[in-house]
Amino acid sequence: MNKGASITDKVGPNPHPFISVLMPVHNSARFLRQAIESVLAETYSNFEFLLYDDMSADDSSKMMAEYADRDPRIRIYQGRQKAPSIPFILKLLVRESKGEYFTIHDSDDISLPDRLQCLVNKAVKNPSASIVFGWHRMVDEKCANTLQIFGEPIWPFKYFLDGFVHAGASLISKKYYGLTEGFNEGIRWSADRDLYFKMLERAPFSHIGKVIYIYRRHMGSWTFKRPNDYDALSIVREEAVKRNIPIVQGYLEKGRATLTYNEYVALNYEMASLAMEVLGEYRNSVAAFEGLAKRLGIGYRSFQSLRHDIPLAEVRNIDELRHLIRDQIEQVRSRQARSLSQIYYHTRGTLFRKAKRILSMLRNQDE
Repeated sequence: MNKGASITDKVGPNPHPFISVLMPVHNSARFLRQAIESVLAETYSNFEFLLYDDMSADDSSKMMAEYADRDPRIRIYQGRQKAPSIPFILKLLVRESKGEYFTIHDSDDISLPDRLQCLVNKAVKNPSASIVFGWHRMVDEKCANTLQIFGEPIWPFKYFLDGFVHAGASLISKKYYGLTEGFNEGIRWSADRDLYFKMLERAPFSHIGKVIYIYRRHMGSWTFKRPNDYDALSIVREEAVKRNIPIVQGYLEKGRATLTYNEYVALNYEMASLAMEVLGEYRNSVAAFEGLAKRLGIGYRSFQSLRHDIPLAEVRNIDELRHLIRDQIEQVRSRQARSLSQIYYHTRGTLFRKAKRILSMLRNQDE
């Protein structure tokens, strides 16, 4: 255990929990009770609940101790000094956890009662998945209004571009986590995204088509503390590309007919990165990206046939791949432009015809 924390250990009735629920806490008294109670109310019960008190100055410590006295599944870690980052806390809690899977619950969010049960059911059926995840609902501070719902199915190309998987709506395999370097303590923001890139490089994700977690958005949340000029996502994307360029280069040089899963993900990341760079002002065009992905033939289940879906026969290095992707994007963009023109002319013609009918009716009335 890290020297910067002490532990209040309550040994639960089951010393071998299947799931570990991890919750970093810092001055969260305002929402903490609701967050803890939502976890304890889960219909699935074979879990341990690890809370880390990061030098809270409000009633958070008192609340955690109160719940630990009630429920033997709770273990409290008390920071002896302010933690340098949330990834530092999470890495410590993962090391201390006993479950085969773990999930991260924010101290101001709410789990729906069947969250863990849904995740466990999916994980048991898909043991080769590195992460199982579902939809989550973003609400306002009072949980009165739904702001947005996130968590659509993702695959490497899409996740690199704009996919979003919330840690609270996810179940992370400790086996596959152990194949990575874990949370990067040097990344203050988007450390979960950085980890998920690494996990996706090891094995696919599995999706649940159901809302299982409530994410509360408010001015005091960690997200709002991030500087506006700090582009965390660009940083973790760059790190993912750096890791995978050698894999892509090796694959291109060998020119084999099929891809390993690791090569498939690496090629997806590189293609998505180059697509963002080449598209420039078009990078926010969902239609353009979807068209590009379809043209490149890199859907979720197609990695074995990817070699045959795009013309890589003569491509032997990253620069040649860049030119190939640029050409493919230009084709997508030109097709999109043609389709937009067709829509415009069709719409214009329809409006003209409607206008003529209206004018004709008006003239008949005047007569």
